[in-house]
Amino acid sequence: MDTLKYELEKNGLAVVYTYSLGDTYTFTHYLLFPEVDALMLNKLSPEEIDQYLFAIGMAEALNYWKLTASPTIEVKAGALNADQIAWWHDLLIQGMGEYFFTNKITFTDPDFVIITAANSKIKKTQEPQ
Repeated sequence: MDTLKYELEKNGLAVVYTYSLGDTYTFTHYLLFPEVDALMLNKLSPEEIDQYLFAIGMAEALNYWKLTASPTIEVKAGALNADQIAWWHDLLIQGMGEYFFTNKITFTDPDFVIITAANSKIKKTQEPQ
């Protein structure tokens, strides 16, 4: 996941994620949470909002990863500690069984896929009111 931006709009919380496959392909994923308003957002800390939206983006990243089964997943849109990296790695390995089977992919090498995180910040384009 390269970037994560969100903005509270009049019709809900708009979230935009970008993902890239090297320098060749860039994908933009747009989500709208139509029932979310400033009152709801103000019940959460900015850090909680960032964490929730980041987790959704990480889950979506696995769909884009499947296009190439790249040996590296580079996360630029947020921070991950070693335990979180291990959790996401385990989710990928344990959750992609049908994908691996269908595509005859051997995934048992411990270095089959490496997840790295750049610890950058999530971009809020507008503070909740």
